[in-house]
Amino acid sequence: MNIASDVRLDSKHEIKSRKCVMFAASLYFGVQAASRPNPFNDAEKMSPNRSLPIDSETKEWIDSRVSWILNEFGDDRIRQCEVILPEHHFLRSYRSDEDESVRILFQRVCEFVGIDHNTVDLYYFQENERLDGGATALGLYQPDSDRFAISIETSLLDRPQELVAVMAHELCHVHLLGHERLTGNEYDHEPLTDLLTLFFGLGIFSSNAVLYHDTIRDGNSESWRIGRRGYLTMPIYGYAWALFASIRKEDGREWLPHLRLDVRDAFMKSRSSLDRSGYPDLSHVKSTQARPFLNRESHEVEPASGIEEQEEADGSRCTYCDAILPDGSEYWVCADCQKSMQENEREWLDEQSKIDSTNPVVVGAIVFGLVGPVLFFIVLAVVQWIYS
Repeated sequence: MNIASDVRLDSKHEIKSRKCVMFAASLYFGVQAASRPNPFNDAEKMSPNRSLPIDSETKEWIDSRVSWILNEFGDDRIRQCEVILPEHHFLRSYRSDEDESVRILFQRVCEFVGIDHNTVDLYYFQENERLDGGATALGLYQPDSDRFAISIETSLLDRPQELVAVMAHELCHVHLLGHERLTGNEYDHEPLTDLLTLFFGLGIFSSNAVLYHDTIRDGNSESWRIGRRGYLTMPIYGYAWALFASIRKEDGREWLPHLRLDVRDAFMKSRSSLDRSGYPDLSHVKSTQARPFLNRESHEVEPASGIEEQEEADGSRCTYCDAILPDGSEYWVCADCQKSMQENEREWLDEQSKIDSTNPVVVGAIVFGLVGPVLFFIVLAVVQWIYS
């Protein structure tokens, strides 16, 4: 009798133990799954169309030039470079009104790109001071005997992320022109320079600086302007990011949320299409005369080495995505790009609001006040179930 009773007690104890273990494991993995961030959710929703966001000629050019970059700079350098995020500490300490702070920022960008800052001199110039009469330049590169000169337009000093993008572009000229990898007469040396910034880890700044828009207030009047900067479009950057992630065998989880929504969307479309059709073979250098979409219907790429700012319409196509604009369109930006600009502005305002108003202590107290009672009753119910 006593033996049988002991057996029944052991059996109940084992059942209760199993229930406790099952509950603890379910609770642990449930919390882990709920708390794990998934930066791809929004991008997946934005990408119902899984075809490539670029035409075949542009794809051929990107594949060829990425292959060239890998051959010139080595696979290991591309795989091991750090992708610099806008929240990086070197930007937090930046002060636009302090010349020393600007120069420290410049030295850090030199370090990221792999250029000895002691071989490069930094200068400033005012807007519309370009001597050759070309479009407004934001940055200029000039060789100076055995040194190199980089000039930055002063209005960029108050916009540090755009400043980093321009610095990176001009410093990549040192790699390409200064180190005689290119002659400067290549039809695509400027877009290749933009592309190289991505593969040196500063592509977030270059990608996000493609499209700008700001409001100008003068007394009682107010106006706004939009424009395109650089030589690559947002779809081109999106496809290039897909190749970059493939080369590094990563999914982009760390840097994808920092890209503009439109570039992020192009990345997701490119990655999905390449996952289905296969990635290009980048193991050997490919020679091509294919030209990417660079407003090629209106002008050829100039050999002058300056990153430029365009503020006028070029024909009847959208400046950013090459979509055909309807006749009589008031703006030179398609409806999709206007929507993307608005979404990016809302996202930026939301982020600023969170940074300015979020108090971790208050948020923690609110979350605990809401979730605590619910968890208490769940645990109480489970305990009753275990011992029932």
